[in-house]
Amino acid sequence: MFRFILPLVTFLLFSISASSQTFSHGFGGGYFLLFGEGSFLPTYGGSYAPRYNVAEMSDNSSLSVGTKLTVAFSGNFGSQGSSEFFFLVDAPLVAGLNFGAGATADTDKRFGGFLNAGLGLNYGTYQNTFFGGTSGFAMGPVGILGMRFTVRERLIGLSGSYLHSILKNNKAKVIGLRLTYYLGSNSN
Repeated sequence: MFRFILPLVTFLLFSISASSQTFSHGFGGGYFLLFGEGSFLPTYGGSYAPRYNVAEMSDNSSLSVGTKLTVAFSGNFGSQGSSEFFFLVDAPLVAGLNFGAGATADTDKRFGGFLNAGLGLNYGTYQNTFFGGTSGFAMGPVGILGMRFTVRERLIGLSGSYLHSILKNNKAKVIGLRLTYYLGSNSN
């Protein structure tokens, strides 16, 4: 058995190291809906999306690891002294399959997409002058589905995400929508 596994592992490691590995990233904005026990909180903020391709199967497809870190906030100030503030940090750790535009630096496609899955980490806090405040941490499986397309030779991405918390004390669900501008010319 060992004589079979060692050559297989060696072949796989060589195949991955022989394929091109690239780093790409982008900035953008996100809108989030947090559903908790009896609560619904919308918020928006800025995002940073770094990605590292661990394997590039062709010019138009790759496997990657990364995150779409978002810091979101919103607030209201009322005329009668009331105010509320909501702050959220969303940091999914994901592995993904990328195809078409943005999959690799060598692609010539103008449209593409990606499918990511992994572990979602989310922290939010809410404060209200009349009702007090609450905060919570959500962790669980996350899925992110998106598309990338070129506009005037610049790569733009649109994605949606869903996190379902598996923590006993927090059964929150977080839905996110992000728009990302990828850096570099004809970015990957």
